[in-house]
Amino acid sequence: MKTILATDKLDFGYNSTSLLLNNFNFGIAEESFTALIGPNGSGKTTVFNLLTGYLNPLSGSVEFHGKSLKQLSLRKRASMMAVVPQSINSALPYTVYQLVAMGRISRLSRFAILSKDDKTQIEYAMDVMDVTALREQQFNCLSGGEQQRTVIAAALAQEPKVLLLDEPTSSLDLGHGNSLMRLLRQLNRDKKLTIMIISHDIQLAAHYCQRLTLMKDGKIIADGTPDTVIKPEHIMEAYNEPVNIIRDDNGNLLLSPNFTDSK
Repeated sequence: MKTILATDKLDFGYNSTSLLLNNFNFGIAEESFTALIGPNGSGKTTVFNLLTGYLNPLSGSVEFHGKSLKQLSLRKRASMMAVVPQSINSALPYTVYQLVAMGRISRLSRFAILSKDDKTQIEYAMDVMDVTALREQQFNCLSGGEQQRTVIAAALAQEPKVLLLDEPTSSLDLGHGNSLMRLLRQLNRDKKLTIMIISHDIQLAAHYCQRLTLMKDGKIIADGTPDTVIKPEHIMEAYNEPVNIIRDDNGNLLLSPNFTDSK
């Protein structure tokens, strides 16, 4: 598969004396479903913000289809890449429909109004994210989980080539969390949508994603299929926690604390 979004020899630090990422190379293959995992402070969110263009590297570059992200206008980026951050805020009293409809802005000319196709995509995105019944409610009055599903619906309404989500299941209950991951996997398979998520739920990521990238201290310590990444030695290195890796009756990877082992 071709690489669609990548960093090239990237250096980044929040101050000039200490680099969090040094000569960091990471790529997302076209039509892949990747999860970036690792402990708090490992650099996952920093990588996410660099890939989205929210942060700029000190040196090196972020490239979309081989072209520097800096060379692409914000409108062009939005037509190709949708971003769902972990924290969601809206200062204005938008309804759910209005917020999801904003996902179509990058596909409209300056003075255009929503077409029939635009409205169809908006309705589709609300339906798959189970927020159609909330369409007239104000976004700021929704629960955290409802807000999360609404923002993801807006991202889907963009019809992006790449979808980046930071902890997409963190505000969702068990049912909606699993439903979202099933939907993302379906969109990846059926719509060929390239997806990358940040996740603290290793087991959930291992079940649904094709590829896991495990980070610690700004470095990638394991990268590949869930079977190759979810190993006791990798978990111990990243989290300093001994675990047993087992499989359930369906072959799913499960992590069990190794209480008999000492650190």
